Amino acid sequence: MDRSSPPGRLPADTVRDEALQASELADLLAIFEAANLRGAFVYTLIAPSYPSSAVDPALDLDAASYALVRSWPDGRVEPKAAFHAVAARYRQ
Repeated sequence: MDRSSPPGRLPADTVRDEALQASELADLLAIFEAANLRGAFVYTLIAPSYPSSAVDPALDLDAASYALVRSWPDGRVEPKAAFHAVAARYRQ
């Protein structure tokens, strides 16, 4: 992310891939369980400093976020695929 001028911009070739983020988290949680790890911390639930933009992909900062929920400049949030993957894992 280029933060040389607010609010920051993503490179033009940045791709939002929520399915990949969800798959990575699910795979890691499975590996941790197989290794008998007693606990794991998912990095962050929300990153309001990385808001989404439906208008300009370069301003869709959430695409570079580790957050489980997508945040919007107006304060709204919505669960991403990763949120549902982690929820499903712990629902078992």
